[in-house]
Amino acid sequence: MIKFEKELEKFKPVLEVNSIEDHISNEEIKDIIDLIKMNQQVNEQGN
Repeated sequence: MIKFEKELEKFKPVLEVNSIEDHISNEEIKDIIDLIKMNQQVNEQGN
């Protein structure tokens, strides 16, 4: 049986989406998008 109180003690909340967005700058987002596009191109060329 699950012990609710013990499970609550283990709980660690994650950052909310809004908090995460505040930590990631626009340049980092652009870099991530560029990497995803490059990865897609490589995958398309490999097939």
